[in-house]
Amino acid sequence: MKKHYLCDHISQTFTPNDMNKIQQLILLLTATLLCLLLPACMSNEDKVRGQLKKASELKASDSDNERLAIMLEIDDNLDPALSPELKWEVASTLGDIYYTKYQYRKAHKYLTRAVDYGRECDDKHNLGIALWNLALVVNDTDSLTQILSECRDVNRLVGNLHIENRARIHLSRFAALRNDLVQARLIYDSIIASAHNDKFIDVESKILLADISIIEKNYPEATAIINGMAPERLSLDGKVIRYTRLMHLMKSQGKYEQALLYSDSLAIYRDSINLITLSDQTSRIENGYAARIVREQGQRTIAIAIGICVTLLLSAIIFFLARQRKLKSRQLSLVKKISSLNLKLSELATGNGLHEQPVAEMEKSVAEKFRLNREFFRTLPQYSTLRQLNLLRNSDEIDRQKVKDILDAVIGQFADACTNLSQLFPALTMEDSLYCAIIYAGFTKEVASVAFKASEEALRRRKSRIKQKLTPGMFEFIFG
Repeated sequence: MKKHYLCDHISQTFTPNDMNKIQQLILLLTATLLCLLLPACMSNEDKVRGQLKKASELKASDSDNERLAIMLEIDDNLDPALSPELKWEVASTLGDIYYTKYQYRKAHKYLTRAVDYGRECDDKHNLGIALWNLALVVNDTDSLTQILSECRDVNRLVGNLHIENRARIHLSRFAALRNDLVQARLIYDSIIASAHNDKFIDVESKILLADISIIEKNYPEATAIINGMAPERLSLDGKVIRYTRLMHLMKSQGKYEQALLYSDSLAIYRDSINLITLSDQTSRIENGYAARIVREQGQRTIAIAIGICVTLLLSAIIFFLARQRKLKSRQLSLVKKISSLNLKLSELATGNGLHEQPVAEMEKSVAEKFRLNREFFRTLPQYSTLRQLNLLRNSDEIDRQKVKDILDAVIGQFADACTNLSQLFPALTMEDSLYCAIIYAGFTKEVASVAFKASEEALRRRKSRIKQKLTPGMFEFIFG
């Protein structure tokens, strides 16, 4: 009688439509319970391999934030019984992520672990890579010399010529700093034979030769070597090294005006690195991960408890489902404060002035620099993203975070060109120069509106003002 009374009470309380919804919720709950229990049946090693594969796929798509969250979860649940090869891969990946974000202290923590795991591996190839990665985040010269010497020897044994040569380059530089120029030249000569077959070794060996020439006070040779390195082909760190060397060379030769120009360019790239370093995005991911773990553990406990009671206490489950509230997902902030963009724009305005040249020649020089920067920008992954966004005609549908990433790439690529354009046409503001750069780079009016956080009408008026400040030829070149 109790059973029939309960069924009658339920049928009177809920409509047929409500009963269908409750059945769907019970099925969903059962499926969720299975999803929670099935991973526990998998071996820990298979689970880690699957997560590492997913993280590797995210690296190919430049999704570092999601990749970091996955790797933090793997590291937090790392089983000591895992093979040293898997533990090496986890530690190396986390070290690499933090290194690319210029957080060297955290990178050092994980890369030191990677070296320890590499010593346990049967294949010393992993140890050679781990030693090189660790050397990138060590500052103490004595420790660094020891690490690099072992790195050179291990990579020679496993046949990794690329890392062996990179270790030799740093050892040669240390020898030069100790004023042992004979040893530095000998190491350089052992590298140069294979340098042309490796782009990175070629660049680093040129920097090494320039450093040796500087120590020998052969400034013309050092200047020629550094000027022979095209800045658009260098990474952000490579550009800092290039402009640092040129600034010191100009100071050593008493060419203070040129040294100041190089100092301004150097400040732009250093500020770009500082913005990455000071970004709180990594901390948000770490804090969000910790909060998610706590939340997921609570949800898992509730789901398992409800799943066990489904068949025994149906009325209690229905009561729970009737009052269950839908969880609201939190949205991450997609746009940083406008001050970061203003900081970059203000740094672009720190140039002193152009060398005295005919205006027509300077226009050609600036136009050529714009053209070369655009060609290089089109090789970057951000340009492919820009082409996809350009297909959208509704500004509300455009991903603000993607636009910010593209804008950062344009600023990093066109910084020198924007500075020269502002110097050539003093009436231009730095925001005007940046607007010229993004239009020349291929932004549509919708994407440009999102990038500048301005309406299309405001950008149209800006374009009209720019037209009055530029010569007809230069305006046609940029906006034609």
